[in-house]
Amino acid sequence: MLGAGSAVAISATATVTPSAASVTANEVAQAAADAAAEATDAANAATDAANAAAEAADAATAAAQDAADAVAALSTQVSSLIAGLKAQLTALTNLVIKIQKKVKA
Repeated sequence: MLGAGSAVAISATATVTPSAASVTANEVAQAAADAAAEATDAANAATDAANAAAEAADAATAAAQDAADAVAALSTQVSSLIAGLKAQLTALTNLVIKIQKKVKA
C-alpha cells in the first residue's frame, strides 16, 4: 500500500512501424467511394419516404376536407328539419288553441 508522500512513476513507449498489411491510398479511396454511394442510397431512400409521406398527408387533407364538407351539408339539413318542426309545432299549437276556444264557447 502506498502511504502519503509516496510517488509512482509509470512510463510506456510504443513504436509503430508500417507493415506489409498497411492500407493503400486506392483502398482508402475505394472505401470512401463506397461510403459515399451508401450515403447517396440512404439519402434517396429518405427522399422517397418523405415524398410518400407528403402524398399521404395530401390524401389525409383531402379526406378531412371531404368530411368537413359532409358535416356542413348535414348541419344545413338538420337546421332545415328543425325549422320545419318548429313550424309544425306552431301550427299544432294554434290548432289546439282554436279547439279550446270552440269547446269553451
